[in-house]
Amino acid sequence: MAKPMRRLFSCGVLLFILSAHHTSGARSQAKSPDESPAAQTEAQWPEKVPGGIRKEFRWEDINSLESVKARSPRTSDGRKLLYRPFTLTIWISPQALRKAVDSFGCPESWLQHKFRNQEELRRKRADLAAKAAGRGMSYIWDSDRLEVDYRWMIRQSTADVANAADGLQEAAKRARYGDRRKVLGLHASFVQSFPHKSQPLTRCAADGTSVYVGGVTMPLETLANGFGDCDTKCVLFGSLLAHVDGAKMVLIRSGRHAFAGILGVPKPLERFVRLRNDTYVLVELTSPWPVGHIPGENWRALHSKKFEIIPLVGF
Repeated sequence: MAKPMRRLFSCGVLLFILSAHHTSGARSQAKSPDESPAAQTEAQWPEKVPGGIRKEFRWEDINSLESVKARSPRTSDGRKLLYRPFTLTIWISPQALRKAVDSFGCPESWLQHKFRNQEELRRKRADLAAKAAGRGMSYIWDSDRLEVDYRWMIRQSTADVANAADGLQEAAKRARYGDRRKVLGLHASFVQSFPHKSQPLTRCAADGTSVYVGGVTMPLETLANGFGDCDTKCVLFGSLLAHVDGAKMVLIRSGRHAFAGILGVPKPLERFVRLRNDTYVLVELTSPWPVGHIPGENWRALHSKKFEIIPLVGF
């Protein structure tokens, strides 16, 4: 999630300084730009084939326990199959990937301004706000900081992830997932299968300059990387759900962590939040958890701290 920035005034220079705070739980220190996945060359992404970059995913749908358990026989070695296995192969255009990566984030040169008076400072802030809005960042005037615009990322990425979204819906049909809850659960288990990995605050642009991205990657880049942290995975989840008819999703920020919430009626013992008159069942995306269930410490933290609900999909 976007890191807050502190303001320093020195000799007529306004300098925005990125802090190390991050909302996605314990994190390593921000890496240098060269360590950013976006700094990789196309040859360093997974296998390239004539149709693009080939990615193959294998995972189990943790939400399929009940339906699969009822009719799955024991295997030859005596184990019982508990979850339904899935595979998905997609092809990513290197050109589309580079375009998605390059479209997001604010060059760090934008975050330093010289000014002679308050009116000039106001104009420079307004200019920063306008430019940042076109690159997936929202400028918060009251606190002089940038936040990642998750809704912008999802809008920009809907077409980019259509290949994966179509594959998931086809997989749901083959599995005879007849109701939306099962379909959404399949999408969640797919995103959960990506290893959790912290993202750097900045990436390195093609010209070698540093670009502030708030520790988040665009959904197409997340698919290419095959990993992400909590809000990065929430954005990927949202971009996939944008292809599911009737799906509504929110992002819940609490302390240093982020959850997804999907519109639906919670089952007994499932965790949920309310927005207006609707209930959103919580989805923990950092690791495999059934829809509606999250680690106990995260639920307690959600209750003990203020949290923010951000509508993302279907609004």
